[in-house]
Amino acid sequence: MPWPKWSFAFEDLSVAPYGFEWAAHTDDHSAWQLAGERIVHCPDLMGPDQPPFWRFTANERFLFADRNMNEVDAMEWDFLSAGHGNIGSRADVRFALGYHRDIRAAVTEAFEANPFSDFMDPAQGSHAAWFPAQLAAVAKDAVDILRPKYGAYYGFEASTPANAELVAFTLFPFR
Repeated sequence: MPWPKWSFAFEDLSVAPYGFEWAAHTDDHSAWQLAGERIVHCPDLMGPDQPPFWRFTANERFLFADRNMNEVDAMEWDFLSAGHGNIGSRADVRFALGYHRDIRAAVTEAFEANPFSDFMDPAQGSHAAWFPAQLAAVAKDAVDILRPKYGAYYGFEASTPANAELVAFTLFPFR
């Protein structure tokens, strides 16, 4: 079967798997378009009606999540089955993309407020102790920045600290 885009018939339904060139969740993550039903099934990329689950639903590569969501948004569908939670809509994709934009901005702001030099402590004997301390401080501050807008959403307090740390870890090499 050709990958990453192909289709097959299942009973009277056309099913079109859409493999992401650069997948965020796992190497073989894909969306499944049920063309006749106008449904796209794309588990673990986002969750309708809520900020992302812990570590962005266990995505291996946050860097590609926006790209994957934009690819799903460009497909022909009316209903999103995200694998967990409620049935989603395009508004849910826009919400998730907005959250991603906001958490990147919050992490960037938190990095500026927590420079690496503030965590350098020669008594600890290694820079391996300093970087995790900076990540924790950046994540805490980013969560505090996001709380006024997203704090009332389901799962915010449980997931956003780990999400902010993952974003910080992802953005750190690009600083």
